[in-house]
Amino acid sequence: MRIALSGGRSPLALFFGKKLKQQGHEIFMLEHLSPTFATYSSIFTKVQVVASPVFHWETFRMEVLNFLEVTDIELFLPINEETLYYGLLQEEIRALGTTFLIGSQDLLEKLHNKLDFINWCKDIGLTAPKTELYQGHSIDFSSQLLKPVYSRFGQSVITSEIELVQKQPKAKMIVQEKIVGQQICVSLIIRESRLISYCAYDTNLGIENYASITYIPFEHATLTQIVKRLSENLGDQGIFSFDFMFDGENFFSIECNPRLTFGSILDSQRILAGLLEENGSSLSEVNQTHYGIKLLWLGKILYHREWRKTFRLYRQSRDVLAEAFDWQTWLWMPWVLMSYFIKARKRKLSITDYVVHDISYPYQQSSKGEME
Repeated sequence: MRIALSGGRSPLALFFGKKLKQQGHEIFMLEHLSPTFATYSSIFTKVQVVASPVFHWETFRMEVLNFLEVTDIELFLPINEETLYYGLLQEEIRALGTTFLIGSQDLLEKLHNKLDFINWCKDIGLTAPKTELYQGHSIDFSSQLLKPVYSRFGQSVITSEIELVQKQPKAKMIVQEKIVGQQICVSLIIRESRLISYCAYDTNLGIENYASITYIPFEHATLTQIVKRLSENLGDQGIFSFDFMFDGENFFSIECNPRLTFGSILDSQRILAGLLEENGSSLSEVNQTHYGIKLLWLGKILYHREWRKTFRLYRQSRDVLAEAFDWQTWLWMPWVLMSYFIKARKRKLSITDYVVHDISYPYQQSSKGEME
């Protein structure tokens, strides 16, 4: 099968690309940056650089559809936040005969908006923290926090008056009840109204509630009912990742990434079987394999005291990068990261902001018809 992925800047794309290639499929990559990790990988028959959907929407649309048609792609699997832009093209992509497993665009946009997501969760009977639109009013940071309606990475959360004054956010924000507990992530995939993949994991072993670098399976009886409720309300297909805060008794719905996230590696065998319409293992079978981005994890262990107690688990866990990268990728990784650093400095962005600046959703339409 000829399969295209997007998101070559993410090790997750290389992880799934490598697994698919090992099964004998021919793998292609769509990207908007160069170089990326995919640039220096033997996984891909071709890495096609296309226009950014943020800055050049119509060019992006034409280049993507042309590539999928000319290359005769049978299955398309976007990885990063550009998934929502590809969602805008889903009817045209499927018209080419390409299988594209994504939910309706209206649902994707509702789930991606943190305020709309909270209201959606309440409507379907899930527990959620008190949340309202921020309108410049006073905030009690002892029991509330402030976050953008759209954002990536936990660093965007404002937790004190000092931070609010320093950052002076211009984006639309929400005020949310602060839930003390452990962040739990749930990933699930639906195809033809059937749940084909489900896994849950804790974030950074409960030490930090930020972008996760460890992926350890998490089990709780209540999650079974939550996943059932979610799958009944997500339509007939799509890829979804949910964040919850668990206070020891209740799971509070926090936000949704309507796309693949790193935790999905815990269920990669069932995901691949579902994508390729093959028989996979039962969803009742819980994968007990532990994963981590061990290069970053080791840095945490070396420089943060609270992480040192995780060293034994670090040794027992499999490495995402080791299973995603080949020797060429490892060799060129310093150059790729240095190029990100240099380009980020030129734009006066952090590296984390830079690697999503050309794919962050939503966009604003300019008067000239191009996305700004």
